[in-house]
Amino acid sequence: MYVVMDKEKESWVVSRLELRHSHPCSTKKAVHYHEYRKVTIHAKCVITDNDKAGIRPNKTYLALANERGDP
Repeated sequence: MYVVMDKEKESWVVSRLELRHSHPCSTKKAVHYHEYRKVTIHAKCVITDNDKAGIRPNKTYLALANERGDP
């Protein structure tokens, strides 16, 4: 994808776009894409509470991963 700034119109212009994937697409890997992830109500509450308490996001992630049992 090539994008150029048009200074006269003060907007971005796409000059070239290639829609071919550079990697194979797999439905099994769909869980890695943001739009297919699901956050439980418990996880949302933990994230909100930790954010209000000033706990860093990496600590929140580790806490949720440990609850779930992920490495």
